[in-house]
Amino acid sequence: MNLTIIMAIAFIVSGAFLNALPPQEQHVVLELQGMSRKYLIHVPHSYKGEEIPLVLFLHGAGGNSEGAAKKYGWTRKADEESFIVVFPEATPLDLTKPSHFRTNPNVWNSGLPHVKKSVDDIAYLRKVIEDVSKRYKVDPRRVYMTGFSSGASMTFRAGIELSDILTAIAPVSGHLMVEHPKPKRTMSMMLIVGDADPLNPIDGGPAKNPWTPHLVNKPPMIASVLDWLKLLNIAPTQKTVEKKGGVTFTRYGPNGKGQEVEYIVVAGQGHEWPGGERALPEKLTGKEMNTLNATDTIWQFFKRTVSALAKEGLHF
Repeated sequence: MNLTIIMAIAFIVSGAFLNALPPQEQHVVLELQGMSRKYLIHVPHSYKGEEIPLVLFLHGAGGNSEGAAKKYGWTRKADEESFIVVFPEATPLDLTKPSHFRTNPNVWNSGLPHVKKSVDDIAYLRKVIEDVSKRYKVDPRRVYMTGFSSGASMTFRAGIELSDILTAIAPVSGHLMVEHPKPKRTMSMMLIVGDADPLNPIDGGPAKNPWTPHLVNKPPMIASVLDWLKLLNIAPTQKTVEKKGGVTFTRYGPNGKGQEVEYIVVAGQGHEWPGGERALPEKLTGKEMNTLNATDTIWQFFKRTVSALAKEGLHF
C-alpha cells in the first residue's frame, strides 16, 4: 500500500480515537424534581474504556462542585490512581433565591433538623451514579463516597439509603443523623475528625454555626462510630489503636464479612479538610495541622474494601 495512503489512514484513525476519549473535566446537568441539578466529573487521562472505580465527593455547607474539585486533592488522586471522581452539588436552603455562602448556602438534606426536607438528595445522588455509569464503564464493586461537614453527614445518610450501590464511605467531620438506620447491606466506614473542631466538637455540646446566631448542640463524634459498629455487629472493644505524629488511628473489626470501621482523630485539627486547602478563616474553623492527608488516607481505605465486597457479589 502507498505510504501516503497508510499515513492518511493512520491520521484518520488516531483522530477518531482521540475524539472518542472523554474530556478530562466537564459539567453535567440532570433534571430531577423539576430542578436542573449539576455535577462536575473528572476522568483520568489514563482511562481507555476499561472498568474503573468511582468516587463521589460531597462538599460542605456553602460550598459547590467547582470549589470541591480545587481544594481537596481528589482530581490529583484520581489521575494518580486511575479512577473517576465526581463532585455533586447541593441546593440552597431557600430554593427560590440564588445560592450565596453567607445568606443562602448550598446544603445537603442529610437529616440535620435545621435543614430543608423537600429536596430528595438521595434520589439525586443515585441518578448521578447511574448517569456516570452510562457514560463510562464504572466498576460496580468499587463505588465510594466521601464528603466534608454537611457533605459528611450526607455521606453517612447515603451509606444507609444507597447501600445497594455503594461499596464504602468515608465522612470527614460530620455526623450520622439518620434515626433507626436500616441499610439493605452493610459496608465499611472511615470517619476522620479533628479534636479542636469548633463546629463539630469531638466531645459534643454547644457549637458555632456560621449561618445561625445561636449555638447548636452537637453529639459527640464517637456516637456515629458506635452506631456504625452496631450495624456491622462489631463490639467497641474489638479494636486496635495506633498513635503516630499527632494522629490517633482506631480500627474496629473486621466482622465476619471482612468489614471494618476506622476512626481517625487529628490532634489540634479544626473544621478543615486535613491536608487540603483552607476554606475559611482560622478564627471561624480553627487550625489546619497538615499532619494527615485525608484524601490519600481515604483512598487507601477504599482500596482495602474491595476483597470484602467480593464476598457479597455487589452489582447494580
